Amino acid sequence: MSSCKPQTYNFIFADAWPGKYSHLHLALNTLIVGGIYFIDDLLPQSNWPNHHQLKVDALLSFFNQLDSFAISHLHWSSGCAVITKLKEDTFATELTAQEDYKFLFSEETF
Repeated sequence: MSSCKPQTYNFIFADAWPGKYSHLHLALNTLIVGGIYFIDDLLPQSNWPNHHQLKVDALLSFFNQLDSFAISHLHWSSGCAVITKLKEDTFATELTAQEDYKFLFSEETF
């Protein structure tokens, strides 16, 4: 993702950990204004690792606090969210520095 040009994609389906639970800033940087970021697996699943619900909650909370994105929750199947980028904006430093959200911006490979 680090080699992708900014504002290149109009749709991202983040179905894996990178781009959803790490490297989030890199994924969202490639999304154009008006683009859609789609995520799934947001409702509890029997195969989730311990404490995974905390990561899901933090991810959704992060988007709910940003005025540069609009989020719509879909409570069916595994749980989905359709997130639209409303404007180009750097993430608020106070949010990215919060302990609850730091993992979202990690560039470690899982």
